[in-house]
Amino acid sequence: MPSTPDPRELTLADFPVHRPVTTRWSDNDMYGHLNNAVYYELFDSAINGWQAEHVAVDR
Repeated sequence: MPSTPDPRELTLADFPVHRPVTTRWSDNDMYGHLNNAVYYELFDSAINGWQAEHVAVDR
């Protein structure tokens, strides 16, 4: 059974799909940190974007 890699040692090369995302000024708090709720929206947008490009939809 292969061992699970240490998450602290992962790099971008360990992930086969990369998708650029942009944030809005209002996505950050007063310290410049990305608001927690925005993380889900970014993952959702990335997943849906990949699906739109790679999954055939029966119309």
